[in-house]
Amino acid sequence: MQAALLTLFDPSLGYHSKWAFLLFLLVPLAAAGIFWLQRRRTGSFVFGNTHALRAVPGGFWGKLHWLPGVLRVLALVALVVAIARPQKPNRKVIQSEGVDVVVALDMSASMNAVDKSAAEIRAVQADERNPQNRFEVATQMLTEFIGNRATAGDRVGLVIFGEGAYLKYPLTTDYRRAIKDIQDLTLDDGQRDPEAPEMCHNECTINGGATAIGDALRRSFLRLRDSDGKDKSIILITDGAEKGSKMAAKYVAEYMRDWAKEKDPKTGQLRKPIRVYTFQIGGGDDVFVPEASMRTGGLVRDRSGLMVYKAVPPGAFATDPKLLQEIATLTGGKASTGYNEQL
Repeated sequence: MQAALLTLFDPSLGYHSKWAFLLFLLVPLAAAGIFWLQRRRTGSFVFGNTHALRAVPGGFWGKLHWLPGVLRVLALVALVVAIARPQKPNRKVIQSEGVDVVVALDMSASMNAVDKSAAEIRAVQADERNPQNRFEVATQMLTEFIGNRATAGDRVGLVIFGEGAYLKYPLTTDYRRAIKDIQDLTLDDGQRDPEAPEMCHNECTINGGATAIGDALRRSFLRLRDSDGKDKSIILITDGAEKGSKMAAKYVAEYMRDWAKEKDPKTGQLRKPIRVYTFQIGGGDDVFVPEASMRTGGLVRDRSGLMVYKAVPPGAFATDPKLLQEIATLTGGKASTGYNEQL
C-alpha cells in the first residue's frame, strides 16, 4: 500500500485527465452514505434483556465490522485515479540515423501474370497450390525488405498505383503495421461485373486498369521532399509500361534531378537528392494469366480448386525497361530486373 501511494505521488507521473480529481470532492459524501447504509443493514434480534449479551466478548471478525465500508471507499479512490489515467513517460531516447524510403508498388491488373512455362505451372500445381503471380512475388520481396529495416531504424512509406496513385501509409517505423497493411492489399483480378464495369469484381484496393508510374513517382517525391532523413530513396516496383499517368514519369524524374541541384532555403545547403531504384517484375517470354469464364465473368478453376491459366500473346503485357533505366539514371539511382534481385 505504501509503495502504491509513493507511485501515485511520483513527480514524474503525469495524468491525462486531471479534471477527474474533482471527483474526490464527492468521496466524503459517498463514504458517509456507505457507512450509513452499512449500519442500516446490520442484523438485529429482539431481546427482553441485553445485559447478558453485552457481557459476551466480541470475536475477531466482529471487530472488523468497519472494514467493508473502508474497502468500498478505497475502491472509489482507486476509480477516480483510474479515470485520471496516470501516465509515466518513457525517458529512454532512441537515436537513429536511418534513411527514409518510400516504396511505389504497382497494382495494375497485369500483376496477376505468372512468369513461368506451362510445364513449370503444372509442376507447382502438382503440390496442390497455385504459382506465385507477379504481385505476390513483389509483396514477398517488400515484406522481407521492411522486416530488415528494423535493425537500421529506417522509416518506410508505401504508395500504391494502378489507374491512379495514392499513399497507403506515410513514413513510419511501425514495421509490423506496415507489413500487415501490405498483406491486406487486394489486387485487381481484371474481372468486371457487367452491371458495374467500373468496379472491381473482387473489391480490389485500387483499380488496376492502368499503370500510372509518373503519378506514383510524384506522390512519393512529395512525401520525401520535406523529410529530414540522412538519405532519401524511392523504390519503384512495376511490371508494365507507363499508361494513364497525369504526369509523365520521365518529367517527374527530371524535376527531381533539378530540384536536388538547388539550395535548401532553410539551411542554405544543396538539397539531399532523392534517388529512385527501379525493379522490373516480369517481362519474360513465358507469361500466363488466370483464365476468366465467358459465362460468369469469374476466374476458372479446376476440380481441385486451382486456377486455370492461359498463355498471353507476345507483347500483350509490354514492359519498358528503357524508361525504368532513365528514371534511375536521372535521379542517381539504379535499375534492376528479374525476381532474384534484392531490394
